Amino acid sequence: MLRPPATAPRSPGGSGNRADDEPRHIALALAITARCSPATGSALLQEALTLCPARHAAAPCTPRLARLLSHPLALEAVLDAADPTELAALHTRAARLLHDRGAPAAAVAAHLLHLERPRARWMARCLEEAADDAVRAGHTEEAAGLLRHALRTRPPLARDRHADLTLRLGSLEFPHSAAAGVRRLRAGLDLHPDRQERAAAAPALGAALAARGHTDSALRVLHRASSGTDDDELVHVLRTVTALVSSHDAVAWRDAIAGLRTLAPTAPPAVEPLVCGLITEYETGAGLLSAAEVLARIRPRLAGAPVHPRLRTAWLGSAATLLQWADRLDDARALAQQGLPAPPAPPDLTDAGLQCLLSARAEAALWAGDFRRVVAENTLLAHTCTGRGIRAPHLVSMVALARYELGLRDQAWQLLSTPDETTADSSWEWNELRYARALLHGFEGRWQAALDDHLACGTGQSARDFVSPVATPWRSGAALALVRLGRAGQARELAEEELCRARHWGTPRTVGRALRAHAAAVGGRQGLESLTEAAALLEEAPAPVERVETLIDLGRARIGAGLGRRGREDLRTADAEAARLLSPAGVGDGPGVADGPGDGGGPGDGGGEPATVPTGRLLRATSAALRDANARTTTRARTGPGALTGAERRVVDLAAEGHTNAQIGEALHLSRRTVETHLTSSYRKLKVTRRSQLAAGLAGADTAGGGPRD
Repeated sequence: MLRPPATAPRSPGGSGNRADDEPRHIALALAITARCSPATGSALLQEALTLCPARHAAAPCTPRLARLLSHPLALEAVLDAADPTELAALHTRAARLLHDRGAPAAAVAAHLLHLERPRARWMARCLEEAADDAVRAGHTEEAAGLLRHALRTRPPLARDRHADLTLRLGSLEFPHSAAAGVRRLRAGLDLHPDRQERAAAAPALGAALAARGHTDSALRVLHRASSGTDDDELVHVLRTVTALVSSHDAVAWRDAIAGLRTLAPTAPPAVEPLVCGLITEYETGAGLLSAAEVLARIRPRLAGAPVHPRLRTAWLGSAATLLQWADRLDDARALAQQGLPAPPAPPDLTDAGLQCLLSARAEAALWAGDFRRVVAENTLLAHTCTGRGIRAPHLVSMVALARYELGLRDQAWQLLSTPDETTADSSWEWNELRYARALLHGFEGRWQAALDDHLACGTGQSARDFVSPVATPWRSGAALALVRLGRAGQARELAEEELCRARHWGTPRTVGRALRAHAAAVGGRQGLESLTEAAALLEEAPAPVERVETLIDLGRARIGAGLGRRGREDLRTADAEAARLLSPAGVGDGPGVADGPGDGGGPGDGGGEPATVPTGRLLRATSAALRDANARTTTRARTGPGALTGAERRVVDLAAEGHTNAQIGEALHLSRRTVETHLTSSYRKLKVTRRSQLAAGLAGADTAGGGPRD
């Protein structure tokens, strides 16, 4: 083993031979600098020599020592042989010099972490700043370690500061160990000497307890906090947050809404928007409002005065949920992005508002058919939560459905089996899980299992007074299952009730979905009429999954009614739309996902090879329908420019000239969805992956004698 430079024996506080003391001191300075600093070479030497007396600056052994200590074993040997007291003094001196020079907090903290405990207030502040930087960089475990060290400061920090740091540490620990995080949050709450501050900190503990499934405990914490303060505005804030957390309990939710209705007329302006948002969520679920009425309530409040800072994320979460239900998916995601921290910083799972924003962001992407985005944004978080004692059945359901749509069946089922349903309560999240599981059973033809889960979802939602089909249209799902089970009478009863409620809500997605179930239940000419209406409604709606499913049913129904040509055209349109949803990126006006679903790769203007398109659920369904109809899709049967239809060629010509999708649609009087569908089909036929390749593809085709078909 390599040894440090020979030194005379030295006591912790004594002085040895000066000739031996000099290289030993330099060796220690180099060692701690090398351990804590990313510097190398001459920069490392310069930084280390600042820790040494001036007479050491020109020591001839310094370069040799630096080269020696570049070896990890030599570095370890020097540090192991050193006196701990002297090492601590050097680390303290290094930290102080860096701090006084204005070095980044992380550089100072790297030295402070090697002290048994910080010995000054400035050290604790620096560790706290370094923790903030680590959180912004997405390194929450590193940040937690920095705060733990700050809490060891002696003499102890002031009690209120110690409490604040403990609460922050609890929030950081929560995603990694929910039980440990809750314990830390309780300790921080108990430590706060100020009653007002203690009350203001209670929502973090309440949100953490609710995420663990302990809603009763969460509500007790929040009620106690409300009764423990005489600040009227803070009381209103706490009552509103309590109502939000109450959404995880059917009885408490109903009681909370009654309380909010009493509060609403006198609520402070900074609190009123969230009061209105939560009442609107309840009334939407109860089937009392239309989408237009909801938008009329929410939009003016989003444009109005800002809400209380402690309610900002909760208000954005409530508004995003309502916008998503109203099929304003882009607006919902924009609010989510506004409220969530910018990557790579993780969301604070002890913030009930951020929990809502995560759910709204995931479901809006799923409804838009952006399956890859759902998986990319939420998979790690879903796995982290379920493996560390945090319940996240809604997020898990969204990721599972997206994976199934992408053709990842086994992964989807594995995810849905992760949440422990034996601990289920009356939270809305479990109804979402039952609905997702019912869908998967139906996709695989297990109709009795699908029916059972749809009915269980309906029972859970009804207990919460949630009868609208806007979120979990279980009646439509149950009706489809009942038809397959030969119980058309019961199916029709459910389908007609669903359709009535859907028409009251009034969005194309909700009505179109209900019409599809109604068509299955009634069959015949009336069923064909329902499907025709559904397809027309969904043509321009941001509901691609429902559109494809409806077109498949419509195509089959038309073929069965003797309208073979129109039916096969419906199936081909569905096939092209299903392929578009599964393409590695959308066919927007540039790279990434801005103009279509995807994960940033594929047919943008960036680099890369053509990606293999997976066979997802919808594409399998359209292929099966086309086979049954003895039809083939030109998009997959032929390739090359000669395979382009006249409509596709007109769209591609304009795209190759640099026009955006919006400009193409305006010029050709086509919807944006139709432009995207034509481009997706054309990309595949021309075997290109980028918009910038279209001109070359067409030029090569025309010189080869190819041309568009009429």
